[in-house]
Amino acid sequence: MKSNFLGNRAQAAIFRAPDGDLVEQEQVRRLLARCESRDEALRLICDLAEETVPGAVAGVTIAQGNGSHIATGVFPRLPQSFSDALRLLPMTPPFIGPCAQAICKGEIVTSTEISTETRFDAAWRGRCLGVGVASLQVVPVFAHEHRGALGTFVMAFWEPHELASWKPSVMTPLAHWTRMVLEGVCPRLW
Repeated sequence: MKSNFLGNRAQAAIFRAPDGDLVEQEQVRRLLARCESRDEALRLICDLAEETVPGAVAGVTIAQGNGSHIATGVFPRLPQSFSDALRLLPMTPPFIGPCAQAICKGEIVTSTEISTETRFDAAWRGRCLGVGVASLQVVPVFAHEHRGALGTFVMAFWEPHELASWKPSVMTPLAHWTRMVLEGVCPRLW
């Protein structure tokens, strides 16, 4: 069982605008600074997301340096084979999955029911459904001032979700912390 990293008050406060309450931002920054690697920090962000959104499965994809492919993924609650299958997926149309579209178009992509999804590759749908993921939302993560794609933050669920149930107030700060980690902004990180 995962521990409660921030306690109830801070857990709720982290999900304000990234420029909101500096005390909670500093608390999260300190937690991230304790991490020994980028992947450990990304796993921490996923754990925080899953604590805050019951039933969620969180993950991150990381873009290759030139932005042409997905380099890897970090999905702590899914089998490693799911992350491994993301390696070197192209981020160009026609999009294999929502992470490629989110990065390429710079937009949030939501799939409310993967089993009926027609925008993306059948193999991608099968891979998600095969690990039990039924719906997801993907937020692109860009370098500061949109100077290139770093990857995506992903929130998935075991059951279909209507569009109205996705909350930008949760996804935006998680993408912000993911950007900080991928840019190496947190002290002591690699």
